[in-house]
Amino acid sequence: MDEILKETHHDMTAFLGAVSDSLGNESRFIHLGLTSSDVIDTALSLQLVEATEILSQDIKELISVLAQKAIEHKYTVMIGRTHGIHAEPTSF
Repeated sequence: MDEILKETHHDMTAFLGAVSDSLGNESRFIHLGLTSSDVIDTALSLQLVEATEILSQDIKELISVLAQKAIEHKYTVMIGRTHGIHAEPTSF
């Protein structure tokens, strides 16, 4: 596909060329009734679903770590701030 992309400079054309090469005679049906947007939008949707699954797990892990740190440092004293200047001491 990379070789075709270098020649065509068009991702959809390169994809269709690569798939068509592997299908043989049946390749004449690969793009029948479709526009490039149909394929690209579907692919993007699938990528977003996978990305959401990955990010959801990472966010759950981050929340868990932050919750542990909040408990660990709930009595740690720090300088409080109000209107951007130092104020009464507070804790995390």
